[in-house]
Amino acid sequence: LNTARAYLAAAIVGDLDGASRVATVLMMCALAAGHDDHGTLVADPSLSRTDIAAYTGLNADTVSRLLVKFEDEGLIGRSGRTRLTVLD
Repeated sequence: LNTARAYLAAAIVGDLDGASRVATVLMMCALAAGHDDHGTLVADPSLSRTDIAAYTGLNADTVSRLLVKFEDEGLIGRSGRTRLTVLD
């Protein structure tokens, strides 16, 4: 299991740009722990922005900016500090 996690982390940090890295982590969390709510994927990821930053090789401020960008573009919805809805 640790080997699989290492391969996933390497793939995420690999050739992807920062936005793609964060999007990949969000989708992994949503698919692993999310639930369908009338056609949208809702997740309460247990990862903080600091966790996402560490996992993607980015800093926490960059992750925060990307989350706001995704929300502004209508890709995700957020309510509270942890609830996330994948819209598109």
